[in-house]
Amino acid sequence: MASDNVIDFPSRRSDPHAEDAADQRRRRRQVDLMRLNKLIDDIRTGPPQPRFLQSEADEAAAALKRWLDSARTGQPDLAARVKRQVEKLYRYIGVGPRTVMKVKPYLDVASAIAVEAGLDVQDIQIDVLRRTRFLRDVSPPSAGSVAMEQALHLAGMIDALAQRVIRSTGFAELAGRMRRVPGAWILDEGRFGPSAMAALFQPWYENIFEHWTEAPPLPGVGLLRIREREWEQPVCITGGGLHAMVTARIALHRDVRLCLGPATRSDDLRALFESRAHIEVALPEGTTLPGWAGRALPLRRPHTLEPDGGPGVVVVAAGTEYRLAPLPEVGAQTEEGAADRAGRAAWATTPLESDVCAVEHYYVSWTPVDPSHTAHWLDRDEGEIVPLLEALGGRADAAWYAKPSFARTVEEAIWSGGLEAALTEAVDWVRSAFEAHEAEWRRSAREASDSFIAAGRDDPRAGLSPTPRNPTS
Repeated sequence: MASDNVIDFPSRRSDPHAEDAADQRRRRRQVDLMRLNKLIDDIRTGPPQPRFLQSEADEAAAALKRWLDSARTGQPDLAARVKRQVEKLYRYIGVGPRTVMKVKPYLDVASAIAVEAGLDVQDIQIDVLRRTRFLRDVSPPSAGSVAMEQALHLAGMIDALAQRVIRSTGFAELAGRMRRVPGAWILDEGRFGPSAMAALFQPWYENIFEHWTEAPPLPGVGLLRIREREWEQPVCITGGGLHAMVTARIALHRDVRLCLGPATRSDDLRALFESRAHIEVALPEGTTLPGWAGRALPLRRPHTLEPDGGPGVVVVAAGTEYRLAPLPEVGAQTEEGAADRAGRAAWATTPLESDVCAVEHYYVSWTPVDPSHTAHWLDRDEGEIVPLLEALGGRADAAWYAKPSFARTVEEAIWSGGLEAALTEAVDWVRSAFEAHEAEWRRSAREASDSFIAAGRDDPRAGLSPTPRNPTS
């Protein structure tokens, strides 16, 4: 089928959702079970025994408290029964100082709660580990190395900054409202539109992906741009009296952003690394598009080259709209040619996973802010990336990283307050857009319901009650 786009490769989307939420949760569950089983094997075959960091022990204890409180409904003696099973460890459920950093006791308490409450042991154990590196870190820097120490502290600083912004902006309240109000975030316009779904409809976003037209309204800040790959593609460009067939050079980049949103459950609001595409199309020298030969064209939607019946690739140059459409390539109709074209415009949404999930570039995806992903995304030579974040000064004497690592720029932006200010502004932007949408939604819904109620009052049949049935019949 003819397409009005630069790239014409087979799409994996059979409907608006390439992989629905249930499929992603199932895949995530499989990965979690694999990591849990590996951890249990490590515990059995130790020493050394796997140990939590202090912050991880706090997270694990809080998870145990949530499960115990939830399961106690209708079972008032549950806590006493669990305490009899793990009396020495019971004090490590919930808040309070802890001295036990080994992982095994926390898994033992999780097992005791599950057995006594009639719940799935693995469900609770996975949740206890959810905010620790044992489930989140899949390829961490070597333990005890300088790289590990750097990534661990930078991840902690980013998380602390994110929590401060979440509290100061009241983002939790805003996220709760977006879960109640129907709407859709229009990514390329930065506004909300009508939809039957909630404006923020997924319960979590860590390690999942969404088509760009279904991307959630997560406030975020651009950090860096990574070049993924380049290729040449014959295209036809039309508009403004121009009709030319040329070979364009396509560059696919990954924009890595820091955003705020639900990570592992709806109330677990924290920082996430977001990946979205940034496309550049350059025409060869001699092309008669005024002023743009050999330079990256200003695409209206630089985050997608989606081929399957989408709006097409529109270039706006000197106030004139131009349209790019693909031309057949030699060998393009062969199976190998189709696979090559599909592969070059796809990328990994979870690059550190052993089972890498690769999808088309026009999906937006999220990974956790943990030491592994902090090192993977940020600890890169500044000469090999395009910075999207300015350092804005900072404390040079207190930085973990050294230039030319881009991670140093992120640190300086944290110390200077620039990153916090940018995230705060991003929350304010989403709030402003949502409140405008919310007001229009409320007005429209109120008018419709008031009209329906008024019509019922004006209907002479509205006051008639159905004929009552004989209760004895």
